[in-house]
Amino acid sequence: ITKIMTSICILKLCEQGLLDLNAPVSKYWSEFGQNGKEKILIKHVLGHTAGIPSWDEQFSREDFLNWEKMIKLLEKQKPWWEPGTWGGIMHLLLVLSWEK
Repeated sequence: ITKIMTSICILKLCEQGLLDLNAPVSKYWSEFGQNGKEKILIKHVLGHTAGIPSWDEQFSREDFLNWEKMIKLLEKQKPWWEPGTWGGIMHLLLVLSWEK
């Protein structure tokens, strides 16, 4: 249900003109646009096609609940594939972007 609610909220922001599905994530979260993630668009994230299927760094359950730690990990993370391809942690990325 979390993915559905996140998607609804993101699309509502688009409907209100506050978010552009065709814009790079870095337009709204500048630090995200590093390490090869400059071309990742909001629509890639929403459609699970940003090329980031998992994390390079290990983290604990406690870390996972620490938003600042997870934001920093995502900023450092390099995509595994080109944007427009598969990626699996995207709704978490949307929530973190929205939080930012």
